[in-house]
Amino acid sequence: MLRQIMYRSRSLIGGWGPELIDIARQGLRRNEAAGISSTLYHDESLFCQVLEGTSEALQPLLVRLEADPRHFNMRIIVDAPIPGRSDDAVGMRFIDGRHAVIARKMVHGAVDAPADGAMSLLRALVA
Repeated sequence: MLRQIMYRSRSLIGGWGPELIDIARQGLRRNEAAGISSTLYHDESLFCQVLEGTSEALQPLLVRLEADPRHFNMRIIVDAPIPGRSDDAVGMRFIDGRHAVIARKMVHGAVDAPADGAMSLLRALVA
């Protein structure tokens, strides 16, 4: 059974730079190898990520994310079983929050993400 997790955390990384490029490269490589789909939103103050995969694949990733010193105050917003992926693509997509005004409202708490369709909501908000 597939699982969808959406979390929000406070970023310790400022603007766009080498650390974000490293996160994107590592995420793409590791997610593809583990069969995980993800969309990562970042602005200068926070991260918001939607992850989809099996529980067995997601659990080690969550442990790494919780220990990652580049962010803090990680809060799970959605953790639910899903019948199928929101997107067939496995890997990682990145949303630059400096250019995604509506998405910023969601991840800063102004809009609630429903338990079903968090990936679709995140993508729709920045389309």
